[in-house]
Amino acid sequence: MMTQKLIAVRDGTGINVRELGEGPAVLLIHGWSLSGEVWDRQMRLLAESGRRVIAMDQRGHGGSEAPLHGYDLADLADDATDVLGTLGISRASVVGWSLGGMVALRMAHVRPDLVGRLVMVASNGVAASRTERFPYGVPADGPLATILAAEHTDRVALRRSAVGDPFKTPPAPYTLDWLHRILTFLDGVTGDLWFRRL
Repeated sequence: MMTQKLIAVRDGTGINVRELGEGPAVLLIHGWSLSGEVWDRQMRLLAESGRRVIAMDQRGHGGSEAPLHGYDLADLADDATDVLGTLGISRASVVGWSLGGMVALRMAHVRPDLVGRLVMVASNGVAASRTERFPYGVPADGPLATILAAEHTDRVALRRSAVGDPFKTPPAPYTLDWLHRILTFLDGVTGDLWFRRL
């Protein structure tokens, strides 16, 4: 039976966690604007194959609390580490999708003892844009201003395109509707905080 609960991490923020199955642990970390709900099918299949599957909602997403701080990759990796620690898990396979892959990679770097395997799904794993320490990717001042403006002007349209555009072929309308329903749980203030940290 799937369980769901809030786990308080080191700064007191409540992180929503879904858990299913028994066996070696697998932690699933979603991408920006989504929630652990996107892993529904994977949770079932992994649990049926003998795994203890944990899907967390990153702070500011889904059922997790949304403080005005703690959106750096280091903080997000600490959240994931705290979730596993609270659940008594000393080693896990960690799967991260998009931004979740960046969090998972940071977690593997900082806590290699905790991350037994790392799977990155549609993630560059490093940074969304150039910085002084990471001179690759798109210019930092390029897309950010446009994205922030769109987030404030019509966040529903921005997020609908953000979730649909990455597909090679357009998914079924009901798939987009489902993903769109999940991503609307990220409020505008938290969305802005996330963008400024990428």
